[in-house]
Amino acid sequence: MTDFERTIYCMTICPQGVNCLGEDSPSIHKYNQFFSQLKEAPRRPDAYAVIESDMLLLEHFQFDNTRTTKKGSEQHKVAAKSEQEFKKKLVKDGDFAVLDEDVKKKGIYYVENFLAQFISHYDKIDDYKTEMQKELKKDFKNIYMGFLIEDASPLGSLYLNNNYKMCCLDLLQTKEFLDIFEQSSKLDFALFSMTGNTDNLYQSYISRRSIGERRKNEIIAKNISSFLFEHSFVASGLIEIQKNKKP
Repeated sequence: MTDFERTIYCMTICPQGVNCLGEDSPSIHKYNQFFSQLKEAPRRPDAYAVIESDMLLLEHFQFDNTRTTKKGSEQHKVAAKSEQEFKKKLVKDGDFAVLDEDVKKKGIYYVENFLAQFISHYDKIDDYKTEMQKELKKDFKNIYMGFLIEDASPLGSLYLNNNYKMCCLDLLQTKEFLDIFEQSSKLDFALFSMTGNTDNLYQSYISRRSIGERRKNEIIAKNISSFLFEHSFVASGLIEIQKNKKP
């Protein structure tokens, strides 16, 4: 997928798109007219929409809940290694292979990865606005800036709460996100999508006006000692489907 295609995908994991979000309805209504007209930007940010003298900019970025080094995400390294192992096993053992994976998934990694990506993209907001106005050869009365943040952790960021109930971690409900968002005056809103677990897709939204409401139930993500599904089996192979023969 291109960055723009990924952006649209993340916005539509709920069948009704952002319309399925119950949070902050007045703000959603304000921006929804822009969401329906998003176009791919020539360079950065990933998407934009124009209505009369107003423009909305949307930048998408990903992070996950595994340890990241200078060489990249641990999950990405394991995935690349697994692909190589699959190829070896399929050649050696036939048409089917099973691998046993173990990747540490912790709240502190989740927070560190998110903050690194957020800061990197936030620092470019002024450039996004300047470049798009030059590209469109127009000075806009209002420019609204939003982030579409994707938790792409394989199998998702799921954890057990104090009542041992399985929960999806909503980034926008975490203290770590709320702290930095509250200080980031150039950012008007954020959309969040968790896409790594097809059985537990999750989507949420926040604007500056709803920070206080979110604070009432904030979660400290770095205190999550581990996410579920650290240890998993991965299988791959070829399946031959027999066609029904005519009698």
